[in-house]
Amino acid sequence: MYSQLVFKDFQANFKRMDGLLLNHKHNTYELFLLTEGEADVCVGRRRYPLNPGYLFLMPPNIEHKYVSEQICAGYEISFSRKFLELFFTKDMIKRLTRCFAAEVLCLSKDEVKLFAAIYDKMLAQKKCGGDYPVQLALLLDMLNESSITAGGIPVKQKDDKKEITALEDVIAYMNAHYREIRSMEEIVSACFISKSYLCSAFKEHYEMTVMEYLRKLRIRHACEFLATSDKPLSLIAQKMGFSDLSHFTRVFKKEMGMSPNEYRIRQKIKRYESKPQRDD
Repeated sequence: MYSQLVFKDFQANFKRMDGLLLNHKHNTYELFLLTEGEADVCVGRRRYPLNPGYLFLMPPNIEHKYVSEQICAGYEISFSRKFLELFFTKDMIKRLTRCFAAEVLCLSKDEVKLFAAIYDKMLAQKKCGGDYPVQLALLLDMLNESSITAGGIPVKQKDDKKEITALEDVIAYMNAHYREIRSMEEIVSACFISKSYLCSAFKEHYEMTVMEYLRKLRIRHACEFLATSDKPLSLIAQKMGFSDLSHFTRVFKKEMGMSPNEYRIRQKIKRYESKPQRDD
């Protein structure tokens, strides 16, 4: 059996991976059937478990990533829309790609065997250059059928309560100590959590980094001080944990679209305009 088939806009290979693969996207359709080990696949805020026999289906230009604490492996097939257009009509392409709406399917043992058999036939075309587009169509037809049968019910998202609780603890710690936190190391040490795990899980759930959240938190509290007090900007910057006034001003302007002084003036004008006016 050949281990890899590569033609223009079409690839098939047996893929091995471990650890975290960073968020990425590509302009091709992707099929990945896990055959060894366990992994999670993340699509936006959705996280699915992958076990042997689980198939991940990703349409083009959708950001996703794989997460695994062990070596895992499986069949990977990718192909572009341009590739499909070379061999199939628009109506046929629409029919063949319906299965990608499922994102993750649990295949039966017979379906896994059929997937592997079709994959082997594709790889056999490496030397004779035959009918691998036809084999792809047969495979997609099988997956379309699987997606509407009991054996191919889409896999439910992973409900990781431990992860959510850990992130809530981190948020609570930052809310209480946002003024004095100086680095990620302080946060992971105080919350008894791995730095790499925190970075990955936090970005997945909140769509921002830990330090981005900390900056937004500081700016939000700075806005309260600016709106309700006449304290000097340098003192507010110090109280919010910024290294100096210029750093505070730069971050504030990036977050709010105006300088701290401009924000303070606007808030004073709003307060004045909201006061009841006396009739003379």
